[in-house]
Amino acid sequence: MEDSELGETAVLMTRLQAQVAELDRRVLAEADRRDVAAKSGGTSTANWLAHTTKLTRTEAHRRVKQAKSLDARDQTRVALASGDLHLEQADVITHAINALPADKCPPETAAVVEKTLIEYGTDFDAKTLKVLGWRVWEILDPEAAEAFEAEQLAKEEDAARNNTKLTMHDDGTGAVRGKFVIPAVQGAMLRKLLLAFAAPKHQATKTGQPDTAESEELDQKRAATPKRM
Repeated sequence: MEDSELGETAVLMTRLQAQVAELDRRVLAEADRRDVAAKSGGTSTANWLAHTTKLTRTEAHRRVKQAKSLDARDQTRVALASGDLHLEQADVITHAINALPADKCPPETAAVVEKTLIEYGTDFDAKTLKVLGWRVWEILDPEAAEAFEAEQLAKEEDAARNNTKLTMHDDGTGAVRGKFVIPAVQGAMLRKLLLAFAAPKHQATKTGQPDTAESEELDQKRAATPKRM
């Protein structure tokens, strides 16, 4: 092959791999729908696939999960079948659509998000598509996205308050050890207070050197101050 032919073939192989992957997942989805595994004595499609093909159970479960996701997202499946997306991109898109809250994002809006992400697949890799997934919905329906984020934040704050705890114990060496869990807002406040408490006063003695006792005290405070909360 000439260099140009070799490059074209490499790109073509990527498209062919995407098409084969779509066909494989479509067959698995149909096998799962017909419960082929049960007819062969298997406990599940994934376990049956792992046993019959000698794939690891992890890989078999991953493929069946992909098959079910693509089966529910026809636009993405068709784009994969045509080679316009590769499997990694298709995975990200189906995950992004499935992550949209059904009570805030109706099916017609989800379909537009899916279509937009498929179009972005021409220019962006899977990592970027993952970031764009939520962003597209925010642009299409900012009020719904904002309301959902507010609900999620409230749930996180409630969970943080419910999990708040403080434990302390004497370690027998003249020191007390402990750990705590507090909400992020209170954590930021505590961190600010500790940093202010440990801040240097920059007081010098008559010789122009920092006071030794104060310097040692400050080092101890800094050592006890967590760098990250």
